Amino acid sequence: LSLNLDHAERAPSVEELFANGPHAASATWEIGDPNLRKEAADQAELGLHLHGDRVEGKLVLYRNRYRDYVYLADTGRSEDDLPVRRWTQQDADFHGAEIEATFHLHRRDAQHWDLRTFADTVQARLADGGRIPRLPSARLGAELRMTTASVRAHLGAVQYLRQRHTAAFETPSASYTLLDAGAAWLFHDGEDAQWEAYANAGNLANRTARPATSLFKAVAPLPGRSLTLGLRAYF
Repeated sequence: LSLNLDHAERAPSVEELFANGPHAASATWEIGDPNLRKEAADQAELGLHLHGDRVEGKLVLYRNRYRDYVYLADTGRSEDDLPVRRWTQQDADFHGAEIEATFHLHRRDAQHWDLRTFADTVQARLADGGRIPRLPSARLGAELRMTTASVRAHLGAVQYLRQRHTAAFETPSASYTLLDAGAAWLFHDGEDAQWEAYANAGNLANRTARPATSLFKAVAPLPGRSLTLGLRAYF
C-alpha cells in the first residue's frame, strides 16, 4: 500500500505568455497572455500493489488540484483559416484511476509467456464548471508477450473509448481500437556487440483513429496499417 503527496509549481512558458500568430506545427492561431501567473498543483495518490509469483498488479487512485491551471482554449473564431486558440488559466480539478495486472502464464527455462492487462481513466473540471480541452479518452487493453533467450514477440490491443466530455467549441471523439504486433530475433550475442533484427506492425486492423488529445484530429488521424523492419546493434 502506498500514499504519495506532492506539490509542484511552474512558470508560464514563453509561448503561453507571448504567442501572437500562426503556429504551423499545431495548425493553430495562438494568442498568449503576458499576465499569466505561475501554475501550482497539489497531488494525492493512493496505490495498492500486488507482487506474486503468478500475478503482479497495481491499482492507483489520484487527484490533482491546480491553482491557475494554464490551458489552450478554443475561441470559436478563425484567422487565415486557422482556429484561434487563447492561452488561459483558472483553477482546475483532475481525478482518475489506473489499474494493471500481469499474469505469468508460463515460465520454464528461458521461455516466458506473460499477459498484461490495463485500464485507465481521468476526469477534470475547471473552476467555472467547464471541461478541460482535449481530455484523454478512457482506455483498456491487453498484451500477450513471449520471450526466449533469442526471440521476443508480442501481440496487443488497446480500446480507446468515446470521449463525450468536451470543452467549448470542441467535438466529441469516437471510440477506436488499435491492434499491434511485433517480433525481434537476437542472432548474434558477442562480447563486443549484440545484433538484433526486428519487425513491428501497427494498427493492423487499419482503423481510423482520432485521439481526443489531438489539436487537429478532424484533419489528421493517426497512421493506418504500417510495417517497420529494422536491424539494431548494441555496443
